[in-house]
Amino acid sequence: MNENYKKYRERLILTVIIIVLMFFIGFTDGGRSSVNIAERFLGDLITPVVGVASKGINAISKGVEEIVNIPNIVKENKRLQNENLTLRDENLLLSDIVARSDYLRNEHELLSNSKFNLVKANIIGKSSEANDKYLIDKGSLSGISRLDTVIMGIQSSENVVVEGLVGKIEDVGDNWSKISLIIEENNSISFTNIRTQEGGIINQTNGETVEGYMFDSRSDIIADDRLYTSGLGEIYVPRIYVGRVTNVINDDENLRKKVTVVPAVDFEKLNNVMVIIGDSYEE
Repeated sequence: MNENYKKYRERLILTVIIIVLMFFIGFTDGGRSSVNIAERFLGDLITPVVGVASKGINAISKGVEEIVNIPNIVKENKRLQNENLTLRDENLLLSDIVARSDYLRNEHELLSNSKFNLVKANIIGKSSEANDKYLIDKGSLSGISRLDTVIMGIQSSENVVVEGLVGKIEDVGDNWSKISLIIEENNSISFTNIRTQEGGIINQTNGETVEGYMFDSRSDIIADDRLYTSGLGEIYVPRIYVGRVTNVINDDENLRKKVTVVPAVDFEKLNNVMVIIGDSYEE
């Protein structure tokens, strides 16, 4: 359709030019070499008209071309929008991978080197209970049982990937399980100070930290000591990294040495976990 309008415009301009030329030829046909005053006057009068007409025709033709080209413009705009959405999705995916790179690396290392029989699971939501227990997408069909220990890969201060304690399985379905986190109330964890091998128990939570005490009030424990599960009470599998001591208080009244501990796991970024199933620990 654009080509037809171009041809129409060209023919119209050509027709006007031919008419003007014929006019001048008619006046000069008598063998005269120049036009007279009347002919010059008519030429001066017609030439601007031809110029204006040509510009008008060009403008109209261009406008028509733009109108005719609207579907192509809309199509191109839609293509660019789709391309922009695709690039945005790819950017979000890359950002997610970068944000999760440490976890993915730790997970791979743990699955390759852990002495435990592990089942990977994704957190799919929270229960409707007041303490918001996490739900995962694996259950008894994957070998998970009640009271199984839940962990995730954590990089220790020695830059070694170890099992970080998340909690324990509280309830199990065929393809789902409910986790009780160590930062919840009424969760007790018996621990060992990895530096001195002295023990204690964590029995309180205080938001982002957990608190407990040493069995021996004379224990040698200081800030920055690392605590691991001891296995006492058979609630948690032994030798799982619990966290780092940040504060030690001597409670002379109760003859106890109290400790405040920052958990090894960042519960604000908990998306995937691993469950230790069966009796798979090797001494």
